[in-house]
Amino acid sequence: GPEYVDDRYAYDQTNVSIVLGDLKAADDHICKAIAHSDHDPTSLYRYRLARASIQFQMGIAPKALAECLAAVGVMPERQEAYFAAAEAYYMMGKWDAVISYVEQGNAKTPQLTSLVVRQNGPALCGQRDR
Repeated sequence: GPEYVDDRYAYDQTNVSIVLGDLKAADDHICKAIAHSDHDPTSLYRYRLARASIQFQMGIAPKALAECLAAVGVMPERQEAYFAAAEAYYMMGKWDAVISYVEQGNAKTPQLTSLVVRQNGPALCGQRDR
């Protein structure tokens, strides 16, 4: 591939790798997208949640949680990362944190979104969050 990879190309390669079932390659590509997206908070937020989804699928809840919390840090006004963090805490059996992050997410104003947080979860394509 090219020596310099821009974030959108890396994100596209992430999705190709997911379709092909290669989560390790998907994780490598999304890390490149994250590394090249610091100029665009919305993209960085999307990529952090995409990496969390990959980590969830790999069964690595602590790494998924780290990406969710990083996404919260990028755009604390958005709901999705709080709910994804709650899911990670749930997988880790940390019930107080599950409740805390669900409550924090519920306190945020729902926004129009085109993010797909989980591959096997609800697709949030231009619909208001519920």
